[in-house]
Amino acid sequence: AKDEVDALPALSADQTAEWKNRIDAAKDSEELGNVLDALQDEALDAYKQQAQDNVDGLPGLTEAQTDDYK
Repeated sequence: AKDEVDALPALSADQTAEWKNRIDAAKDSEELGNVLDALQDEALDAYKQQAQDNVDGLPGLTEAQTDDYK
């Protein structure tokens, strides 16, 4: 599971360390599953934010076009 955390480029180094600690703290497979589900949600949110930031940085788009891509 920790290798999967390392493979998520959208997470900062601090977030990666936090998630690895949460994985280590999981007491059973159910709790580990809950941690991994939450990790997946946070990673998805981070990817979405990166995509929105990339759209904001695209030159030549009107505000309406930028809003459409978001």
